[in-house]
Amino acid sequence: MIKFILCIIFFCALIWNITIEKIYQSIFEEDAISEGMQLLDKIDYAQEYGYSVTEVVVRQYGVSIILFCLSVLAVFLLLKNNRYGRYNESLLSLSGPFAALSIFIPLLFLFDLPFNAFRFIHALKILMIIFSYNLAILLYLVKVANLL
Repeated sequence: MIKFILCIIFFCALIWNITIEKIYQSIFEEDAISEGMQLLDKIDYAQEYGYSVTEVVVRQYGVSIILFCLSVLAVFLLLKNNRYGRYNESLLSLSGPFAALSIFIPLLFLFDLPFNAFRFIHALKILMIIFSYNLAILLYLVKVANLL
């Protein structure tokens, strides 16, 4: 049992060492290839064969982009309501991870890490669905209030 635990600890230390080393190489070495550069190379390769990259991005990530825009709007409205004293504490606590992931995902494209930046999109989608649902409820309440 102790050998198993030591093996796991050694493996985790080795993985973190490789990750930190790759971050250092991508920041301080000029010839290091980042995830963003690899993505741009794939885009150029696809365009050489006549594919419309914009169309593929809109088809695959269009819903996520719309959901992100709605979520940003919901966060701004949530912060506006917070200023007037009307706030939802549980939703307000989710705006921190939403902002952190929104900043962290594009930053991962600058580095060549063993994991991909798209791995965190699923966690961001969960937060975006919650904020968009909150926005839909808020807009419905505004509509009902105007009808009364």
